[in-house]
Amino acid sequence: MRIEEFMTTDILTVHPEEPVDLALHLMDWKRIRHVPVENEEGQLVGMVSWHDLLRSLRSREDVSTPTSVREIMQTELRTVPPETPLDAAVRVMKQTGADSLAVVKDGRLVGIVTERDIVRIAYRFIGSDRSV
Repeated sequence: MRIEEFMTTDILTVHPEEPVDLALHLMDWKRIRHVPVENEEGQLVGMVSWHDLLRSLRSREDVSTPTSVREIMQTELRTVPPETPLDAAVRVMKQTGADSLAVVKDGRLVGIVTERDIVRIAYRFIGSDRSV
């Protein structure tokens, strides 16, 4: 089994110069906890997590000044190619403490796998309902 069989491919992204509020609204609207950040050329340059947003909102001194995504995004990304075996991807997440992995092919973001996906996969294999 390869990670490409389980990754989410319907991905919403933001650009580094966009306001943090946009990422927050996307997460709330889609009920997700990670938003990849791409530059104008479509290259993955960062990731914003729900925790990054909470830290940003908590530390804002002037709430009227919008903070850009660039100021809070994580730039040390954990990435894997789509053909990565599922167990290897889970191992990367466990060893690095990452709660998401960007799936990249030829320098382009093609998917994302999160802890929520791993739980869904585990349930599919050990749970009684095989349709999850």
